[in-house]
Amino acid sequence: MAVLTEEQTILKEQVSNWVRDEASVAQFRRMRDSETAYGFEPDTWQSICDLGLGGLLIPEAYGGSGMDFRTLGVVLEELGRGLTASPLVASSVIGASAIMLGGNEEQKRQWLPRIASGEVVATLAVDEKPHHAPTGTALSANQDENSFRLEGKKCFVPEGIAADLFIVASRTSGQ
Repeated sequence: MAVLTEEQTILKEQVSNWVRDEASVAQFRRMRDSETAYGFEPDTWQSICDLGLGGLLIPEAYGGSGMDFRTLGVVLEELGRGLTASPLVASSVIGASAIMLGGNEEQKRQWLPRIASGEVVATLAVDEKPHHAPTGTALSANQDENSFRLEGKKCFVPEGIAADLFIVASRTSGQ
């Protein structure tokens, strides 16, 4: 078992208390039984972002707190104790990471603060078949004046029903 830093210990306690008070298993069951449109409560997601968790991995320069994956693990463990349903992994981990790794400076400035605040739910659309095979991407992106037109399909897009921003793997040419 890893020894937590003082900052991680404080964050763990803060998230644990929030889960106990705001996102208990009983609350998860009520949300599940109410058949929400997104599979999570938007108010719960906003509360998570208000705690700063939506920007945990996002650098401070873009509105996040610039923490590491070990700290993220501490947070996810506590959220898991309450079965807290949210787009945290799809948006603030996968979507934000895709922008941090592949986005240009303008895209980072435009999207990362909005992901960190919870204003935007982002997701990554990669898979086209039941098995993960990104090298087999067939969805094409054809240039149309100043933009691209996507032709094809993606499946198994995490939080796709709730996403405001889709980062889509596509082909512009070649195999």
